[in-house]
Amino acid sequence: MHLLALALPAAALVAATFTAPAPHLQGSPISVPGCTGAVTTTGAPAICEVYGNPVASANDAQLVASGLPPNQFGIFMTSLVGAPPMVVNSGNGWLCINPAGSNGIGRFFYPNQIQSSGPLGQLTLDTTAGQWDLSALPTATGGPYAAMPGMTSHFAAWFREPVGAGWNFSGTALMTWQ
Repeated sequence: MHLLALALPAAALVAATFTAPAPHLQGSPISVPGCTGAVTTTGAPAICEVYGNPVASANDAQLVASGLPPNQFGIFMTSLVGAPPMVVNSGNGWLCINPAGSNGIGRFFYPNQIQSSGPLGQLTLDTTAGQWDLSALPTATGGPYAAMPGMTSHFAAWFREPVGAGWNFSGTALMTWQ
């Protein structure tokens, strides 16, 4: 399966920085959990959640993956289709978003989106910081799509693991936009 042969350019990894948690994360996640990821080297599965405003047109959302191994690179992924866990034979875990959907798996891999989990073991993308945009969610098949009311986006994080096959996935966050 060639679904995540993430050969990131060295320059992108050098440009990756630790992003502290978004300062305005408050309250509970607005997403619901999908499938649970495999246990990481931290001893627990990593989780993915969406915080902020569930109204897509507000473009005010924070994508957060936590419970990752500290100081490891990672990116977020998205799909319009969920999937039962698929064993990725060269990773430490399984992928819970479907690569066979109409848009495949979109990867957030622009320079400000490739991040280090830092000492807290967390990745954060914030629309209010310009790190992502709900009107331009990535796809594998071409142009981006806009989050629309009633649409469910599936999000997960891919991250480096210091042992084993070298990478793992978080569980999924299912976000139905209003």
